[in-house]
Amino acid sequence: MNQFLRPVLTQLNENRGEIRKLARDRNWTPTDGYLARYHVSVFEADHLAEAYIWYVSYRSNIRPRRQDGERRCVRATRKFKTEAEAKQFAEEIIKKGWSAIAGTLNPHAPKRTVPSTRILDWIAGRY
Repeated sequence: MNQFLRPVLTQLNENRGEIRKLARDRNWTPTDGYLARYHVSVFEADHLAEAYIWYVSYRSNIRPRRQDGERRCVRATRKFKTEAEAKQFAEEIIKKGWSAIAGTLNPHAPKRTVPSTRILDWIAGRY
């Protein structure tokens, strides 16, 4: 283990209650591995930064055929920290002629979902 990281992890192990309070205050849900070990790895520490709240899931309307003749659809998803960023990306996707859906990620409350039929209204601020 890194000689600089060891003291930090030791202190975090000693202050479990403070970590849980920090997690509650920032609406952060620790990973199962975190709960089992009670320490923060380099990658899990990123969760303490601003959380991603919005997602946009999109797919091309062009459906390529597989070799067996069956059509397939590939969907991708991107996460965003603000609704404005998500709207901007969704607008770019719609301009390409692709379809998109959007919403908030768990555990963010209130939960919002934007179906593809209302995505243009959401981008314009009417939904």
